[in-house]
Amino acid sequence: MSINYLLRINTLMHGRTFQRLNSIFDKNIYPKIYCNNKTHSWIRFSSNIRNVGIFAHIDAGKTTTTERMLYYSGFTPSVGEVHTGDTVMDYMDQERERGITITSAAITFPWNKHQINLIDTPGHVDFTLEVERSLRVLDGGILILDGSAGVQAQTVTVCRQAKRYYLPKIVFINKMDKRNANLNKSLDSLELKLGIQPLLTQYPIYKEDILSGLVDLISMEKVLWNKESLGKEYVKSQIQKEDEMYDISVKKRIELIDNLCDLDESLSSKLLESGNYENISGQEIEHALRLITLNNYDAVLVLLGSSYKNIGIQLLLDAITKYLPPPKALKNHSNNFLGMVFKIIHHPNKGALSFIRIYSGKLKVGDLVFNVNKGKSEKIQQLLIAFADDFRSVNEVSHGNIAVISGFKESVTGDTLTSNKNSIDQLIGVPVPNPVMYCTIEPPSMSQQSQLELALKNLSREDPSFRLSVDEVTGQTLLSGMGELHLSIMRDRIESEYKVDADLGSVLVSYKEAPMEEAELTYEFNRNILNKSHSIIIGIIVRPIHGNGVGMTEPKLIMNSAKYSTLGELRPWQHKAIKRGFDLSVSSGPLLSSSVVDSEFEITLVEINGKTKDTLIASAVSDAMKAVLKSSNVRLLEPIMRLEICTDSSEASKITRDITMKRGIINKEEDDVGSYRLIEATIPLAELKGYSQHLRTITSGKANFGMEISHYDIVDADSQNEVIKEVTGFVPK
Repeated sequence: MSINYLLRINTLMHGRTFQRLNSIFDKNIYPKIYCNNKTHSWIRFSSNIRNVGIFAHIDAGKTTTTERMLYYSGFTPSVGEVHTGDTVMDYMDQERERGITITSAAITFPWNKHQINLIDTPGHVDFTLEVERSLRVLDGGILILDGSAGVQAQTVTVCRQAKRYYLPKIVFINKMDKRNANLNKSLDSLELKLGIQPLLTQYPIYKEDILSGLVDLISMEKVLWNKESLGKEYVKSQIQKEDEMYDISVKKRIELIDNLCDLDESLSSKLLESGNYENISGQEIEHALRLITLNNYDAVLVLLGSSYKNIGIQLLLDAITKYLPPPKALKNHSNNFLGMVFKIIHHPNKGALSFIRIYSGKLKVGDLVFNVNKGKSEKIQQLLIAFADDFRSVNEVSHGNIAVISGFKESVTGDTLTSNKNSIDQLIGVPVPNPVMYCTIEPPSMSQQSQLELALKNLSREDPSFRLSVDEVTGQTLLSGMGELHLSIMRDRIESEYKVDADLGSVLVSYKEAPMEEAELTYEFNRNILNKSHSIIIGIIVRPIHGNGVGMTEPKLIMNSAKYSTLGELRPWQHKAIKRGFDLSVSSGPLLSSSVVDSEFEITLVEINGKTKDTLIASAVSDAMKAVLKSSNVRLLEPIMRLEICTDSSEASKITRDITMKRGIINKEEDDVGSYRLIEATIPLAELKGYSQHLRTITSGKANFGMEISHYDIVDADSQNEVIKEVTGFVPK
């Protein structure tokens, strides 16, 4: 049965993307085109939609791969390159200047009678939230490896995130043109570091040590790419027995079938019945691969290529449509709209744009949607489809797609939206990591204060891992983020997008504070306001707890009215005031005003004399908690990072000595892909300030690294005094 695709396109299109839409979609993929003078509307069968993301360690070639996909699909007339700063997906000034992806970018393009909604994500650990919220709304993923490095630090982190969402994935081993590329070690790294079995479906063809093509082990075809056409043209031919690649190709195909038979009983039965590997057809292999991709997370389909050399991308696109799943309809929601906000940006002309994944139903311009998290409704004024930094107006978007809504004021990342105001269903949101570094920020003059406040408000809404607070002592605004690069880029964005040349203070580590001993206190709070005396007596106990590991347990408030009779006399509004005082005090500890963790506070007594307002009750509780904390031997907790360094073997000893001098611990050291050495260590974040430049300096640029937070640990007494002196300027008593 032929699938009828309908596309209404506005005759008055504008912009570089819009000018090309008609020529792109006016093909066999979208045969019927109708025009009007209002808005455009896409209608798709969700079975032909693929919502996929590209994930990898930094510099593995994500954006380069995406740019080839856009070029070969006909979306762009030329190939965008990271090093020349003309990519479609990395459209921010900071991305093009630094040559890295900072924010996830979404784009829609056609391939092989399918609509691919693709999200390109960052590879740097500072932007792990961008990866997390993309994974939350996707149906499949493409994991890209550098063929000369294999699985790296951020690769492990991304795979851990993808596993949390049961995300089917395929692997693309990129950069197979590099002289130090090592296919076998890259495959081994998948098994050793990720615990997943690689199912190799292609084999590289080299001519005089130059990658020229691939052998498709499923169809036993040789695929050679034309360099003059930038890889747009390629030739497939059946591999013959006299071909020099025949023997190794047959061997690798047999290995693939054996591996598949271990995972798929039907294919194993077919092989046993036929007794011959040659009787296993390509269609049977594809069927087994699809089942395993969708249902088995301990094995993964592997493809090869070189994005920069324009080899292998078309076969990767074919694999996306063949093996990765279409959107699934949620039960009991087929008629009602249900979606999730997973990203927000502020467009200079369109204002706040909310990216929505639609899980059921459809959205129309003018619809009223209910935000389950906020308990409020908002009207859809404008509905858009994203093409990186270009947006096209549509009047309707259906199940399975990613839509963009202009003008939402209340919604933030992770919010559930529905058309049913009485719905109690709430989708699992996006976990936001706690910041690990912070700094102060000030405008260059008071005349720019309001513009700076607008910039900070918008950026913190866009990126929930970028947090704002105010220092209680100095009154300065504090910015918290995931690392030095994160904060530096935010500062650059404030200057380029909001025209405020803000001053950042020194970047400091975000410590946590925790009690080491139990303490008990009866605290008397007395205030005289407008000749009226207010007296509150608070009895409180603080205890250390470590339920989830050091630094990982949120503080807990206990008020047992059955145990303490005075608590049973409190009114509901007084209970709320006590909770506000608790929240205030645990957000600012006694040492560095850091958040208090690993603690349990028990209120044993509350005596309120006279008509005392809730604000005073909250202040009394906060002061009591701060006082009891000072008696509980509070210590600083510092973030410890898991560091993975890939270096030339000649530099390994130099790096290990340096790590030891920085209070680090070497956990593993082993040979890696090619002539490289892999070093894994844990080291305090405080020792890693400016580490990227430092590592380049001591190794003459022969090493790269990745890191992620491992755990928190107690700072020793001497180091704690040094930290307090560095941050406050005072020597602790």
